[in-house]
Amino acid sequence: MTSIVVDISDPVDLTTLDSLVVPPGTSAAEQFATAAPESRVVKAFNTTFAGPLTSGQVAGRPLDVFIAGDDDAAKQAVTDRVSSAGLRPLDVGPLRCAGHASWKPSDGSVTKAAWAAGSSATPCCSTAPPWP
Repeated sequence: MTSIVVDISDPVDLTTLDSLVVPPGTSAAEQFATAAPESRVVKAFNTTFAGPLTSGQVAGRPLDVFIAGDDDAAKQAVTDRVSSAGLRPLDVGPLRCAGHASWKPSDGSVTKAAWAAGSSATPCCSTAPPWP
């Protein structure tokens, strides 16, 4: 069985904080998948800071964890971990959705540079559920 790699990175350009350091149209998760083709890469946890993640909730509501990946079994394994921690997993589609950065944290704050650049407020894939 191949390893599951969970990409929690948020490749923001730390010199400007207004863009990403990966090429447009891609994501760090996709780059990891290319670099480690024997692994199953899942994007998760990158919209969550340590404090809310530790508490598992914001304003009394379970924390949303957005999950993207191409391997259904790997996504399910991550989903199961997220659920067992009392968090709410949301499947946003395949790994190509990891670079859209149009994921909204459950507290309504904006944590993604691409959001500020005008990304839509919906998951990148039409098959993903609408925001609750």
